[in-house]
Amino acid sequence: MNPLRRVLSISFVLLSAASAGAEVRESIRFASLFSSGAPGATDNSSRTITLQGGYTLDHIDWAGILSPLTQRTRGDHALVRITRPDGSVRTIALGSGGPFSDRDPFFGSSTLPAGVDPAGSWTFEFYELQDDTPGFDARWDRLQLNFHDNTPEEADTGDLDICRLYSLQFFGRVGDEIALMASTTAHNVGTAKLDWFASPDPRHPFINQNLFRLDGDRITQIGQSWSKHGFGSANAIECGGDSCGESSGAQVGLNCTDSYNAATNANQPRLGPRAEINPWTGAWTYRDSVLHSGEPTPTNPLQRRLRVRDADLRATSLEGGPRYFLEGYYVAADDTNVWNNAAWKPVTVSGDPPQGVEWRLDVSDEGIAPNSGFAIDAWPGAMQTLIAESFPVVEFESPDGRAIIAAKARQVAEHLWHYEYAIYNVDMDRQVGGWSIPLPPGADVQDVGFHAPTHDDGALGPEPYDNDAWSVTLSGESITWSTASNPVRWGTLYNFWFDANVPPGEVLGSATPHSTPSDRQDAPTELEALTIGPVTPSLPCPGDANGDGTVTFADLNEILDAWNTDVAPGVGPDVAPDGIINAQDLQVTLEYWAAECRSG
Repeated sequence: MNPLRRVLSISFVLLSAASAGAEVRESIRFASLFSSGAPGATDNSSRTITLQGGYTLDHIDWAGILSPLTQRTRGDHALVRITRPDGSVRTIALGSGGPFSDRDPFFGSSTLPAGVDPAGSWTFEFYELQDDTPGFDARWDRLQLNFHDNTPEEADTGDLDICRLYSLQFFGRVGDEIALMASTTAHNVGTAKLDWFASPDPRHPFINQNLFRLDGDRITQIGQSWSKHGFGSANAIECGGDSCGESSGAQVGLNCTDSYNAATNANQPRLGPRAEINPWTGAWTYRDSVLHSGEPTPTNPLQRRLRVRDADLRATSLEGGPRYFLEGYYVAADDTNVWNNAAWKPVTVSGDPPQGVEWRLDVSDEGIAPNSGFAIDAWPGAMQTLIAESFPVVEFESPDGRAIIAAKARQVAEHLWHYEYAIYNVDMDRQVGGWSIPLPPGADVQDVGFHAPTHDDGALGPEPYDNDAWSVTLSGESITWSTASNPVRWGTLYNFWFDANVPPGEVLGSATPHSTPSDRQDAPTELEALTIGPVTPSLPCPGDANGDGTVTFADLNEILDAWNTDVAPGVGPDVAPDGIINAQDLQVTLEYWAAECRSG
């Protein structure tokens, strides 16, 4: 242990709401916090505090000053793992990249799921992704975390909720594809009316439908519709309501609902390409739209609707699949909460065309509420991270929306792990055109893959799109997928995967926005995401090539016996570790000669 750590004080202060301001309900102030190793390392600082709660948590922001204990620190060495009272775990990166200089002030924010009362015991472990670079440890001289209430602002705002998703119907076949659309009901649960003006007025919602397949522990999007343009509200009383505020058909009143049946949602002349719509602002221009020109004119029952291929509906022999999920998603310019603008339900599939009966896809009836949120939540056990230009993402204020990065890893053979990623663009108008994962030395990457749903936007909207697969660049330091013409558009999910001979851990991935706004040339060109990737395991006893707990001549002999052989990084005598037994391993063993073994 560093002797400085024995004499430095530790302080903790819990501030009242009155002293912290109206929006910040509680604050924690720490001093002398160390991030010294990977999660669980004994030298990492860990703090447990109790919050009073009594409010609904929206997000945490922080401000801190790094101590001059070291000359420089890296962003991936300044993280905190938060265990909440319900046992759930959230990890956030306190640094934004690196390396960065000590004594610099740092500020940041992390969005947390709404609807959680933070009352109870919270544990914070400060750590680095892996203990790989001595001298780059982080120490926070001061760090304050502020807990914000998500109570709505005083101004009245509308809040659209999808309370019903039902009656998924068949609308025709062409070749090996079928057309589908479902019925939807929107409910205004906010405190102000929501606009529902008919075209050409842009002040109306855009209704979108998606279909997903979960098979072999991979969730893929297998179909997507164009956007249905809302044209008027019935202002009904549904979804458990007992009253409906007065409103015209051009707006949805307080606690009122509006439903479109499957046939209305499938009306091709009222469906326009998503590319015409800014999902973050809700902006849309009738003059430049397909609804105005009518071109290209639908010539078959598939176009503009939720279209799905036969091959994606057939069962496979993969374990745990297939399972299907229908998603409905409304984009509305005056809505305040995107997370209940979407909803999803499981779908049962039967039939066996073309020799047998036509496909039938069923969802539960209208009286059974859908799952609120996006269907990517149906991927069990995946680690989800939000990416955006700035946090917290504030409706009507932030420069752009957000996307979800979901990831999983599993061991598929001895010294071989499979890595799976899904990127779902919620409402990021810049879209996602690149995705990169760092690789440790000696990583052997194979079976690289990519999947994207087929779309027919073509040259519609402000720029042309195609269905080309993303290119892959594999270097010694990273694996990167990229595209110039097929970005992850809003309301869309793309998949990326590979196998590697290195076990999983937390890494900082990087997503590249597809476009740069003409009025914001300084907009960030990379968005970091804490996710899962290959990480060379930290050795409990550096230099111990034979694993007997000591570093002696026996370890040198172990290295020489395996000289110049390729192994999985960190396995056996690969104490460097870099995937090959060579002089680097001898150097590490000599560096730690007769050293006391450490843990973590």
